[in-house]
Amino acid sequence: MKKQRGKILCFACLSLLMTLVMLSIASGKTDAYGLQEETLVATVFETGVHSRDFEEVRYVILQCLMARFAEDHKIDVSKDEFDSYLVAQRRFMALDRQRRELRRAEVREQLQSDQLTDAQRSTLAKNLEILNRLADADREAADEDSPEVRAYSKQVAKTFILRRNVNRALYRQ
Repeated sequence: MKKQRGKILCFACLSLLMTLVMLSIASGKTDAYGLQEETLVATVFETGVHSRDFEEVRYVILQCLMARFAEDHKIDVSKDEFDSYLVAQRRFMALDRQRRELRRAEVREQLQSDQLTDAQRSTLAKNLEILNRLADADREAADEDSPEVRAYSKQVAKTFILRRNVNRALYRQ
């Protein structure tokens, strides 16, 4: 009960802080996010946020808050965390591809049956179409393995791990 109240209080404080940040429109920014033609809707730690999309503004605010919290509390991503994340991700992706391939074979076999209703056949055909598109996407992704794609994947992994580490630190507080 006490931990739940603490989480609710933390969420309320974060919501209040986000509201205050969104309402603060200050000058003297050193950085900017979004198109300069858009209205300045928030300033977060000297970053001016220009957007009409509330979700985008919310995302930028949370990213700035998370980055500042990580910096203030010296939270980073270790090489071991990064390496184990990549290994787990590759393992998961390989298993997922295998499961989908097995399911594709299953669906193809089921479609050969004479005992299917039209509705069942239609549903299976749609499932097979989706599985075929996913297989095509997997092949395209393998073909597009470039240094830029690898760099982007590494950045996504580091961001994910950093967010997990920040969330763990917040939970412990």
